Amino acid sequence: VVITGGSQGIGLSLAKHYLILGNKVTIIARNQNRLDEAVKYLSNFSNISNILAISADVSSFDDINKAIEKTINHFGKIDVLVNCAGTSVAGAFDQLDLKSFEYLMNINYLGSVYPTRAVVPYMKSNRKGKIIFISSQVSQVCIYGYTAYGASKWAIRGFAEALSMELDDFGISVQVAYPPDTDTEGYKHEMLSKPSITKKISESGHLFSSDEVALSLIKSSDLNYYSLYVGLDGWMLTQVHPGMSPVTNWGESLIQIAVSGICRIIGIFYIISWKQIIRQSNR
Repeated sequence: VVITGGSQGIGLSLAKHYLILGNKVTIIARNQNRLDEAVKYLSNFSNISNILAISADVSSFDDINKAIEKTINHFGKIDVLVNCAGTSVAGAFDQLDLKSFEYLMNINYLGSVYPTRAVVPYMKSNRKGKIIFISSQVSQVCIYGYTAYGASKWAIRGFAEALSMELDDFGISVQVAYPPDTDTEGYKHEMLSKPSITKKISESGHLFSSDEVALSLIKSSDLNYYSLYVGLDGWMLTQVHPGMSPVTNWGESLIQIAVSGICRIIGIFYIISWKQIIRQSNR
């Protein structure tokens, strides 16, 4: 299992639980010190020989391609790629630095495209594999303050849907995860600049631990769901937002058909309450 952004947050928790399940894991991140700390932590859950840490920049294809080659040479194969590297910048559209849009697309979107491009030829030659994209609930319902971040996460969703259609005949499954607000260092950093309106809207959801998120995503992935969710809100959003997304589990699709209407009604009341928050804050 290869996990980008695996030195902290959701990525680190995913690495932990994949190791507990008996997998060999490669974690990729830029910061070598954080990687060293992550390996020390992960060695509590598995033999250190099952862990490989590689310093690489996900926004550089050359860096990531070398990391993928190193993983294959070290472990002999790659069964699963988890694109978890990402970051967030929140702010009202007309107050955001325009460079934030390019920055977030480079890290969140291209930082998922490049590792995928590096691993797909290998998986196609083996005619098997799994690619998981860690998107966000923001790519199911985008709210005030997330014009830059939301766009970068919606891009992942569109990319994954097209890629799934291309890779299905090669035995490669594609899944998209939509984690909620998660109590990580990245979340704490985001909160420092998040607009007050965005904070108030976000309070309607639940804050999860990274372990809760990781366990839920792995469970959904093992059930071969296309959309991986966390919590009741995550489940509801997944039912109301399938659109023309791939069908990988008929049970999942039939539930979406049955409950999407009522979930849409519930969602409308959420939207009304969020608009009231915005109006009150702008007075």
